[in-house]
Amino acid sequence: MQEILEGLNTIRGVRGSAIVNSDGIEVMSLFRTPTPIDVISALIASVQQVGEKIVSNAKSGHLKQTIIEATEGKFVIQAVELGFLVVLADIQANLGMIRVEIQQVAPLIK
Repeated sequence: MQEILEGLNTIRGVRGSAIVNSDGIEVMSLFRTPTPIDVISALIASVQQVGEKIVSNAKSGHLKQTIIEATEGKFVIQAVELGFLVVLADIQANLGMIRVEIQQVAPLIK
């Protein structure tokens, strides 16, 4: 799993990445700068639960990915077998490139 996170972190603009279980507990993380991943992990689990309710009520299948864009960064959250894969990136980062890489590595996180 560490190799997966290291690979994601090589994408230009990516600040770091993490794997979080479905209860919001960090399994592994690699960030370039200090990041309060324990708090972020718990909140990510909550956001995903809300997203799943929205998708379910809209009868739109299953939630695959959530993107949060803020004034100074982006979060991409991908559902994986173990829980969630999280990538934190700068606002200028290429979101398409990040999403392609996440789609390729998501099945490997078990």
